[in-house]
Amino acid sequence: MNSGKIPLVARYLMICVMAGCAALLLAGCSRPKISFTAKTEIQPNGQTGRAVVITCKAANENETPPNLTDFIRLPEVKKYQNFSPLPEGVSFSGIFASPAEVPVDFMKLTTGYDVWAQNRLRLRQNNYVLLSTFEFEERVEDIVERPEAEEALAQGVSLISEAVISGFDGCYGEQYDLSQLDEYLRKTIPELSRRLYQVLWEIRRSRRGGLDLELEVQEWDRRLRQELSNYGLYLEPLTSEEDRQLNEARAWEFLDKKLRELAIPRQPEIPPLRAEILRSTEKQQELFRQIEMSVKESFGSMEYFFKQLDPLIPVIFGAFFEQRLIFNHAEPSFTFHFQIYLPGHIMQTNGVRDIDGSIHWRFTGEDLHLTGYPMWVRSVGIDMQKAQSLGLVGFPLNLVNLDRFLKTITTSGAPDKNLIALLDKCVAQKSLAPLRAAAGEKTPTASAGNNPNTFAQRADALLKLLEEFLAANLEGKQPGPEGYDVTISPDAMGNWGQGVEIKPFDIDELISVELEQLETLPRFQLETPVAIPPVTSNSVINEKLSSPTLDVME
Repeated sequence: MNSGKIPLVARYLMICVMAGCAALLLAGCSRPKISFTAKTEIQPNGQTGRAVVITCKAANENETPPNLTDFIRLPEVKKYQNFSPLPEGVSFSGIFASPAEVPVDFMKLTTGYDVWAQNRLRLRQNNYVLLSTFEFEERVEDIVERPEAEEALAQGVSLISEAVISGFDGCYGEQYDLSQLDEYLRKTIPELSRRLYQVLWEIRRSRRGGLDLELEVQEWDRRLRQELSNYGLYLEPLTSEEDRQLNEARAWEFLDKKLRELAIPRQPEIPPLRAEILRSTEKQQELFRQIEMSVKESFGSMEYFFKQLDPLIPVIFGAFFEQRLIFNHAEPSFTFHFQIYLPGHIMQTNGVRDIDGSIHWRFTGEDLHLTGYPMWVRSVGIDMQKAQSLGLVGFPLNLVNLDRFLKTITTSGAPDKNLIALLDKCVAQKSLAPLRAAAGEKTPTASAGNNPNTFAQRADALLKLLEEFLAANLEGKQPGPEGYDVTISPDAMGNWGQGVEIKPFDIDELISVELEQLETLPRFQLETPVAIPPVTSNSVINEKLSSPTLDVME
């Protein structure tokens, strides 16, 4: 990173004011494009299939595609059954015991530092005998941790503020008493920086609620003007060239006023310090020279100063924003598409459901700035074979009863292990007799492990609920609140308990990520469908990985 070519004041403005963030969001510069597409299939036993395609395309068709590994750290080849280079990227896939065993497969590098943003997968599965619940989450993280980011922001602002203050003192300290100005800057700049950084975080979080780019920029402009008004600088919304000129005049007037108030002439004949010194090219160059001199006195060289400053930028702004802040137009744009198949009936998700039962998420690198991007889905699968062994036909019949059953069989939000064991006995005996016996117990038992009365009460509550379901079966009606008719069909709930064969993973089928089909999804833009060739032997894998155009980490 050639930091020495970037003016110190430019860095200062980026970190302290951050007004350029909104403008950079709108920048239409042509950049390379990286597409990350992942398909995940989870079976009832938690076994997980994962297939990923990553492509990297040049900004223009007549340009040579950049090296993918300049921006992405690839996972280890040995952890996948299939790992194959593509003309403009790479594909890989594998089958794992659980989502926790899936290696991190998205790792975006930051420039010059061994730090990267990455994704994480998690599956929480609970077995309630008659049904199982699945909670899947995948999150693409940025590298920003809020406490560390705020500390890094304070360090960066302090470094630059002191350099600028020292340079200003070197230029005008002999003629003016700048102690009040220095105190004002040391207080105001860090304070304003913290407030604007908070605004930036709030806007980024709002993006999760559907805030689009235009509204994001408008909100930044509004909040920036609001924060500046706290210091006496009142700007108008930029709706015309006249507004821009008016704001510029007000900004210079504000600077002029502050310099006259806070820079006190040491002699009566010395005129007040005016903002005109910042408009003059000659005065600007003199100020830059003084800043460089003060930096060299404190740090030995400008290069060493930037070695202290540069690592703070990705910590503050994240892996997806730091390149824009250093004006590196070679930084690629990112698009993501995730698809998951989860057992059972989908109950809740923040994704988009497809007609084939899968859930999709599509977003861009801009959605990841600072806050990352969470994807989650929850499903319920009914073991109808076990339910029917107790006479519970069509269990649980509707969503209300599903919720009642889960609340009854859980304690403090977790499965009640004693009730689960008891219900297992009922299924084994094809009778509710063990549950009736436990509900009538009044003395401690080894199996209960709890206060006997409390456990008996919980067993009794579960018994009454299941008997209510049985009575409804006999009467041919659905229990629950009157008028509630949201029926859950057995097929929709995921009937893997009725002798239905669970299809094992087929590696060749799994890695067919069906990009042509995914291209038709609403709002998801895919450049060119990519066909993933199946790879069936380690010799072929090793041969393809020897390609000099792909730098794969072993």
